Amino acid sequence: MLLHPSVIMSISEHHSRTKALRTQLDVVVGALLGKKRDHQIEIVDSFELRIVPINASNTNTTTITTTPTNNNSTEENKRNLIVDREFVQKRIPLVKQVFPELDLIGWYSTTPQIDGNSEDGNFVVSLHKQISEFIANPIYVKLNPNSRESDPKISGSLPLKIYEPVIEISGSDENLNLIEAGWTIVTDDVEIIGLEHNAKVTHIDRAPSAAVDYLKLQYGAVKMLKDRIKVISKFVKDVQSGTLPYYEEPMADIMRLTQRFPLMNSDAYTRAYNMQCNDVALNTYLGILTKGSMCKMNFDKPNSKMRALSTTRARH
Repeated sequence: MLLHPSVIMSISEHHSRTKALRTQLDVVVGALLGKKRDHQIEIVDSFELRIVPINASNTNTTTITTTPTNNNSTEENKRNLIVDREFVQKRIPLVKQVFPELDLIGWYSTTPQIDGNSEDGNFVVSLHKQISEFIANPIYVKLNPNSRESDPKISGSLPLKIYEPVIEISGSDENLNLIEAGWTIVTDDVEIIGLEHNAKVTHIDRAPSAAVDYLKLQYGAVKMLKDRIKVISKFVKDVQSGTLPYYEEPMADIMRLTQRFPLMNSDAYTRAYNMQCNDVALNTYLGILTKGSMCKMNFDKPNSKMRALSTTRARH
């Protein structure tokens, strides 16, 4: 299993945003996009899934925001939730338009435990069977945001596990078991720069991120290219006006250079350029939204304490 760090960041952001909204459930669910080559699976991206009550799968409910009461009611709500099929059926074609080379390969959640005898385990197995209706043998990624606090033995490692489905046939019954699989993180230079820039909260008194240095180098290279193009353009204009004599060798070099321009105006180049621009813009917006969510959470903490204190005083 090959896992890109952008997937981990997306799942973490999904969990943080849901926790900030104080929803009733402590679980977030989403789909995984990637590539399957022979026996190798690469998880590249993800998107959120909508889970709704059993009797509301066709409604426009996006999240469950009722006030939590106790653990028993939370477990009861988990048993009564399903994946919104209509939402998934509409979302997959849209994702394929943006990422035609990626396929739906599995799903993720932040369910704390995966034990068939527990309510959380039954919840995972139930959702896994529902995802299996859209794709055969989906993989499952579990992120436990509280694992560092509940299990100090794994402190210092990523609280993430990947599972593969195994069907055990016993007579006429089929039992679904999720077996933990090994995985490694893979990335490229562009992804590392983008993630580092999004994860780092920059201030005036701090050093800029690697993305700033990278963009400065790109700006310098583009500026140098622009200056050289100006020199070539002025040379050609002076030759045409008779200010400078005609030289065969430099004019031949300029002609060979200009013959490469139609390749840059092709449809394939335009599509690749627009896709790269969109990726950079989306990466920037993700960083802005992440920092905005962090600021909102930091702002809500003291305000919630003040509201609780004022309510207590009002009762007395």
